[in-house]
Amino acid sequence: MRGCGRAYPTRILACLQEIRSFESTGVGHGGKLRLMLYSSHRLVSRAGWRWPHFRPDELACRCGGRGCRGAYWHDADFLDALEALRAEMGRPLRINSGHRCAIWNAVVGGVPNSQHRRIAVDIAFGKHDRRAMVDAAERLGFTGIGIARSFLHLDRRETPARWTYPGTEDLS
Repeated sequence: MRGCGRAYPTRILACLQEIRSFESTGVGHGGKLRLMLYSSHRLVSRAGWRWPHFRPDELACRCGGRGCRGAYWHDADFLDALEALRAEMGRPLRINSGHRCAIWNAVVGGVPNSQHRRIAVDIAFGKHDRRAMVDAAERLGFTGIGIARSFLHLDRRETPARWTYPGTEDLS
């Protein structure tokens, strides 16, 4: 998505065209849908939805129609790991941010190649033990781990990365 990073509002039309052309049809083993970008979380069928603690709308873009219609990136393996993290933590996880369209990513100050452009989550620490959540995320296969004061960024990028946001204590 070159050119969309901090383009708001000067390249908004170009970004919207890129959003409309950005698709994936990753079909996994056995012909089962593994990866897919839905233009709206409302298009996701809940029939067969096996992640009881998460909904497509809480993982979808929150731009409010500025750049998309609540786009949602579906990744079954990611959701399996997220559900396992929720089980290990023993109580609800509040998702602050999930998928982001190019416009919303620029508005919230995300980097142009943000993992949120596909599937990533920022989870509020709330009353969860920070170190326990980070350790569990690592054990469960999250490879992108960003630690902030109030939230934990998680993704499953190819090349592992771990970082702290400015003003945050490193928990390594």
